[in-house]
This record gives sequence, C-alpha cells and structure tokens, in this order.
Amino acid sequence: MKWIFLLFLMPLLLQAADEQVTWSQPVKGLRVRLFITPSRDPDFDYGYQVYLQFENIGVVGSQGTIREVRTFQYSELGLALDVTNDSGQKLPLKIPGIFDGMVPSWNLCLPWGGNLAFPIGHISGPGIKHLEITPLLAWDLPSTGSGTYYLSGTFSFTIKNAQPRVPAGTHPTLRDSGIRPNWEGTLVLPPIKVSAQ
Repeated sequence: MKWIFLLFLMPLLLQAADEQVTWSQPVKGLRVRLFITPSRDPDFDYGYQVYLQFENIGVVGSQGTIREVRTFQYSELGLALDVTNDSGQKLPLKIPGIFDGMVPSWNLCLPWGGNLAFPIGHISGPGIKHLEITPLLAWDLPSTGSGTYYLSGTFSFTIKNAQPRVPAGTHPTLRDSGIRPNWEGTLVLPPIKVSAQ
C-alpha cells in the first residue's frame, strides 16, 4: 500500500520541484528555461552545470490545442545572456581565452508534450567562481556583497539564418535527416539565481 501511495505522490513532488524554476512565456508553442544542477560530468571537475530546457506545449487555437512537432535549430549564437547582481547591475564579460571561432548548431525536433534539456555551461571554482557558457559568454562571480547573481537573457532563431548541416550537392545518402525548421522566434529566459559562495 505504501508503494501505491508513493507512486501517486511522485508526480506531485516532481511538479513541486519543477515550479522552483520559471518557464518563459511560450512563443508559437515553444517555451524554455534555464536551471543549474550539481555537475555530473565525469571528465571535468565542475561544481555545477547550467542547463537549457525546451518544451513543446502546443498552440491553443479555436479548435483546441494544435499538437504539432516543433523543429528549430539550436546554436550558441542564438543566446544573448547577461549576469546581474542584486542591484541589477550587469557584470562585465570576462576576456576570452583561446577560441577557434567554431560554433556548432543542431537541428532539434520536439513532439507535442516533449521536452529536451542539455548542458550549455558550467560554474567552476574554488576561489573566485567562474560562470562560462561559451568562451565569449563568461563571467567571474566575486563573492563580495551578497555573492548572489542572476543569469537571464534570450534565445532567438530565424529560419532565414538556419545553417545547413551538410553542403548542397552532397550525395543523398549523406544528406541531413530531412528535418526542416517550422519554428522561429525569440524566447525570453527568466532569471535564475547563481551563487558565488
């Protein structure tokens, strides 16, 4: 009987945990959020990892919810992020180190009700904490003052700027999967708390 109760309670507990991080307002059926978790990367000694999560919640029309697959391209070039302190002042970007200039992109396909979360950056230490999303989006997080900061920004994609994954004229067996973007827009990422302590 205990197990049946726990199975019934589990979705409620997950929902309660889920509500701690705010989702963006949906745009054409897609919403997104940032969240931070302890690192699970076995190859690097990061304290925490920053994740981006997309969810296809559909579009409500006159006939009810339109349950379409949403396809779009993710690239770090689509991210515009800022880190602010308690007073709302932006932290300066860290001077980038060695960077080869290559920025990959991925075609993403989300069925209705589906979601996808993946790591986009990390927070490392000890000493002064360092938040890095890309070599060009990185900040030092001083522990002075409250030591609390907020990461926020936008993710944007336009179909016009989609990058082909394989050059035109490539042999048909080597071509892309055939997924073509049907979503474009700008999603505003609600701020999440980042601690320098």
